[in-house]
Amino acid sequence: MSKVETSIAYFKPGYFSQTQTVTLQPDETKMVSIELQREVGSVEVTSQPIVDVKVNGQVAGKTPLTLKLPAVAQTIELSKPGYRTISKTVTPSAQKTVSVKVQLQTELTARLAAAPPQYTNSAGIRLKLFHPTDFNMGAPRSELGQRANEFQRTIKLTKPFYASLHEITKEQYARFKANGSSAGADNFPVTSVSWSDAAAYCNWLSAKEHLQPVYVLHSDILAGVNKSADGYRLLTEAEWEWLARRAGRKTQTIFPWGDKSVVPPMSGNISDESARGHADFYVPKYNDGHAEMAPVGSFPAEPSGLFDLAGNAGEWVHDYYSLEPPNAGEVDVDPLGPDYGDAHVVKGSSWRSGTRTELRGAYRDGLNGTRDDIGFRIGRYVYGGSK
Repeated sequence: MSKVETSIAYFKPGYFSQTQTVTLQPDETKMVSIELQREVGSVEVTSQPIVDVKVNGQVAGKTPLTLKLPAVAQTIELSKPGYRTISKTVTPSAQKTVSVKVQLQTELTARLAAAPPQYTNSAGIRLKLFHPTDFNMGAPRSELGQRANEFQRTIKLTKPFYASLHEITKEQYARFKANGSSAGADNFPVTSVSWSDAAAYCNWLSAKEHLQPVYVLHSDILAGVNKSADGYRLLTEAEWEWLARRAGRKTQTIFPWGDKSVVPPMSGNISDESARGHADFYVPKYNDGHAEMAPVGSFPAEPSGLFDLAGNAGEWVHDYYSLEPPNAGEVDVDPLGPDYGDAHVVKGSSWRSGTRTELRGAYRDGLNGTRDDIGFRIGRYVYGGSK
């Protein structure tokens, strides 16, 4: 029999392959020794901004950085406080330099990019995301129906926030605690709740979803506000008025439906012809089909995409009520209202509202207690109060 030539190839990740040819005679045995050479490749890591780099969990330095690494899968982690960490897996090669080039997003920007335009939370509440704009809050003395407490203020809202599409219903509130004094079916707005009740509901919902609670409550007394929390809260007065007058509209309006005082059909559950005898004032020739409270969402969505900003139930908002006028020329950025007070602000009209004054978006009142035509809706910042 003739001799035989055999090629033997050796492969191992991270090493250069090697092939050897062996010639064997019949029945011959040979020992073959091969020493593979380790393959190393270059990885160039650059980023905006300058960040810390780890390779397989070990600190490697700061960008820009050129690394010599074995030609096997390498996990490169780029991080910086306040920014979303990025992790890349690359396999270096001796044949060419591998480039890792990234731009880190701030954690806030990353969270906003991932925030859905709408979502339903654990209590079945549907919330919508808003990117607010600047607007003028309050009303001038020349506006028909204006009240002296509607101070004109220049507002700059910079923080994206969620707002519930509807007022909180009796059924949604009952998951927190029963409220026997609130009238109507389960899909009616919960009413006859105090501001502290509404704030406690927000905290309960935050804890349920592992969010930071906004309100510090001691025996139903407000002891503080965590302004950087990402939990649920009441809408601020400025947010509420922006939603009722500016959101989804080409220009700011006087009423939630527009600038004309004539109430268009199906604009909301306000004091209409059927409310005669149930309310002090009513809107002549307007019929909404409800003498008193109605189920939430009984009327079409307003330009903001929310329901019942006009009518049904007035709404608690976050702010303490104040009669202190603003400083001339001052711009309020993301205002949360005064730090203390004896009452809180109520915004919006209810089924009892039948005057031009109450139907306007600038209307505000102060209350310490409960009323059977006042409820609330909830909101929350996308990434907490810090910017």
